[in-house]
Amino acid sequence: MKLGPVDGGHVAVLDGLQADELVVVDGADKLRVEARVKVVDRDGALAGSDLLSANQSNAQ
Repeated sequence: MKLGPVDGGHVAVLDGLQADELVVVDGADKLRVEARVKVVDRDGALAGSDLLSANQSNAQ
């Protein structure tokens, strides 16, 4: 992934990420194979009731 300018808590992603891909923005150091993760929107609310295992989220 190629990162661009930083503005406060936002970082521009210039290359290496498609619009529909999911990104871990907090707690990446705690990810393990088969770990369950909560998928949230940018406001911190659960995106639906999505709970994915770490390997499932990589597939999306």
